[in-house]
Amino acid sequence: MSEIKVVPYIPDEDYDNPAMVVDFYEFTMANCLFLNGFKDTTLVFDMFFRKNPDNQGYSISAGQRKLTRFLLNYHFNEQDVHWLRTKGMSEEFCEYLRTYRWKGDMYALPEGTVCYPHVQMVRIECDLVGAILIETYLLQTMNFHSLIATKATRITGLNTHTPRSVMEFGTRRAQGESAGNDGAYAAVLGGCIGTANCLAEMKYGSEVKAVGTVAHSFIEFFPTEFDAFKAFADTYPDSVSLLLDTYNIMESGLPNLIKLDDYLIEKYPNDPNRRVTSARIDSGDLARGSKRLRKALDAAGKSYIKLVASNGLDEKKIANMELYEHAHFDSYGVGENLITSASDPVFGGVYKLVAVKKPDGSYTPKMKCSDSASKAIIPGKKMPWRLYDENGQAQCDLIAMDGEAIEAGKIGKPVLGMVTMLGWRDKAYYDSDAWRGTWKGEGGGVLVNQAPHQLDLLLWYMGDVDEVYGVWKNLNHPYIEVEDTAVAVVKFKSGAVGNIVVSNSQNPALYGKVHVFGENGAGVGVRRRRNVHRRYVHHHRAALQRPVDR
Repeated sequence: MSEIKVVPYIPDEDYDNPAMVVDFYEFTMANCLFLNGFKDTTLVFDMFFRKNPDNQGYSISAGQRKLTRFLLNYHFNEQDVHWLRTKGMSEEFCEYLRTYRWKGDMYALPEGTVCYPHVQMVRIECDLVGAILIETYLLQTMNFHSLIATKATRITGLNTHTPRSVMEFGTRRAQGESAGNDGAYAAVLGGCIGTANCLAEMKYGSEVKAVGTVAHSFIEFFPTEFDAFKAFADTYPDSVSLLLDTYNIMESGLPNLIKLDDYLIEKYPNDPNRRVTSARIDSGDLARGSKRLRKALDAAGKSYIKLVASNGLDEKKIANMELYEHAHFDSYGVGENLITSASDPVFGGVYKLVAVKKPDGSYTPKMKCSDSASKAIIPGKKMPWRLYDENGQAQCDLIAMDGEAIEAGKIGKPVLGMVTMLGWRDKAYYDSDAWRGTWKGEGGGVLVNQAPHQLDLLLWYMGDVDEVYGVWKNLNHPYIEVEDTAVAVVKFKSGAVGNIVVSNSQNPALYGKVHVFGENGAGVGVRRRRNVHRRYVHHHRAALQRPVDR
């Protein structure tokens, strides 16, 4: 009888191959399909999400850069193959993985693009092994980057056209090293001007700039607060930023700040750049502290010293300080609430099979059915289009079949137009800010706040309005002033008709749609169009098709 040699797998805590960031069921599926002769079958998967974080009106698509690097370097090595054998994978499958390289196609939104529910952020078309085994890494990467970039745009005020200077301070509170690094990158993508994370700048370059000054421990180390300030200023005279709240902001920090700035003026009388540039407070009543400091510094002739706030901040706390308490901060340091997106810490992106390529080159649509309408997927190999008006303003996203022609005038004269926007706003949404749901704060209800772009698009297609018959009511939100539902019938001057159904009282929510029907059939005609996927992918696609040399 021949000897059977068994070599056990020895765990290695230092081992790291991103290709093995895989949920085990992906290997069991791929192995089974491989053994059943489907090795060369091409699958199409869509990555999309169903709900914006914090139930806000948009998300930011991010993570494409890291995902592209991952696919270009995708491989398995001997250690991976050995472990898979111990987990019951077939010898044929393991040998296939030994030399496998990713050769599929990736279509994606440009990194940093605004995106919306149910519109795919990434489309993958690849042989079954390459399509199935990348699911976990793809979702982990896209979900986390998109979550933090989206949160950052809200904290930095980009979403309200009120940009503010924000530094990402959350590395020490991030959920692991990779979250700290990737989160810093995504935060800068979302508008932050820097990060506390040194490794992030080393990895991503000076655009993800590492910034920082001192901690309270530095101040405490010296005999006096002024000694600490002076030591720091003598070391870094071109970037003197002080921390004022180690002992007492107004009775100790402020007098020592003024004393130090006077010292710098005396030491460098001809160099106005060598002055105290900023001062940070990290505790207490931040808004009140900023007003008292600003008044005192201005009175002392030191209006050039900027004020920085930190300590448990997020977009709501910052906005409340600015709008209602009239705080006077020039910049902010935001930590755990940004790097963990604490108010909504999960970006629910999913990765779903939508089509299988047949030998004749055509595609068979695939669809997961569900008792929950909100979880049903859109089958088929698709391509989203972002529709723009004559002024270059984006109006909505249209999901079309891949290769489907979208041409002006193709449907003929429009005869029927329909807008359907069924959403949901819960009580927590309206309680989050006092102005929500009020005539004064919002200026209207669902027609103003949930469907203006869809209505603009309907008018663009259908032309001028002759008459409107409608009704609006508050169905499910007795605690707000404005309507939560509006239904209308529209008569256009062209003779066409339309209907509008808009509500934010439908739970679960369904995404909005604009339908236009013409004399020659149903479709959408636009004068300007942009393919939101191809702009990004064509830059990378050739590289993705090349084997990676090793």
